[in-house]
Amino acid sequence: MLVSVVIPNRNGSKYIAECIDSVISQTYPHIEILVVDDHSTDNSLEILRGYGESIRMIESEDFGACSARNVGMLSSRGDLIALLDCDDFWERNKISKQVALLQESKSGLIYCPGIEFDGSGDTIATHHARNRGDCYSLFEKNPGVAIIALGCSSAIFRKSLLNESGLFDPKFSGAAEDWDFFRRICRITTINYVDEILVKYRRHNGNISGRGIMDFKFGNELAIRKLIREDSELSNLRARICWSKLQIMIMKYCLKKLKISLALKSALSALTGPNY
Repeated sequence: MLVSVVIPNRNGSKYIAECIDSVISQTYPHIEILVVDDHSTDNSLEILRGYGESIRMIESEDFGACSARNVGMLSSRGDLIALLDCDDFWERNKISKQVALLQESKSGLIYCPGIEFDGSGDTIATHHARNRGDCYSLFEKNPGVAIIALGCSSAIFRKSLLNESGLFDPKFSGAAEDWDFFRRICRITTINYVDEILVKYRRHNGNISGRGIMDFKFGNELAIRKLIREDSELSNLRARICWSKLQIMIMKYCLKKLKISLALKSALSALTGPNY
């Protein structure tokens, strides 16, 4: 089966070569690489053109990572899609191990654990894979918490799922865009994981993990509002509990960062519920 690897890039010239090289060096033989450049203003295009026919490069119009991923997925030719952020990279056997598990299981999505590292190359966190099977209910029970370890860069899934799940929602500007996307995937398929560290996630100020509480708050509130609107089986009580859990998480984080005003707003919102 052909695997389409979709890499959105915006001003990622410092990291994009290492990212692409990790895909080219995969032991799995049937891969196409689509790099969607989202209006980079650095020398990314020069680097990308240097790969010649090894990649398919698509130039986008500064629409953001969600739209860039969508362009790549819609342009893909493979039966399977693997997502990879331009500042992350893979171990050589990632795709081969995931495809093998995908072929022997009934699950539509396979992910894996990974490590998070800093600018010095030091490991600062290990993200374990914990969830498999029917995991849709976990999104309601754990708002704001990653269900798919390390999100986009760890996942491979059947392209046919997009017909029902839909694409990434471009209303998201960073935080929780993958949470929302994978929630919709998990509503229609079971998931599984290769229990081996196969992804390296780079922590720096430019990626989501380096952004502030307002990005986290906006993205996750949008994700929970969507969950509540789209899940007709969700009772009002369960929706209120889900919303309150998220707001309590935000409140605790704000208190840790001494953002007292934001913490109080989240506490109040936990009590009053979401505004539609």
